[in-house]
Amino acid sequence: MNWREVATRAVLTFVQAFLAVLLVDGVSGIDNVEDVQAPIVAGIAAVLSLVYNVVRQYQASKGW
Repeated sequence: MNWREVATRAVLTFVQAFLAVLLVDGVSGIDNVEDVQAPIVAGIAAVLSLVYNVVRQYQASKGW
C-alpha cells in the first residue's frame, strides 16, 4: 500500500473542502457560518478520502 499517495490525496481533499466551505460562505453572504466549521468539514472530508483510498488500494492489491 502506498501510504504517501493516500496521505497526499487526504491532504488535497482537506484543502479542497476547506476552500470550498470558505468560498460558499463568502459567496452566499451567510454570516452564521462559524470559522471553526470550515476546518471541521475539511477534516471529515479528508478522513473519508483516506478511508476510501486505503480500501481502494487494498482491493487493487487483492485483485478485486
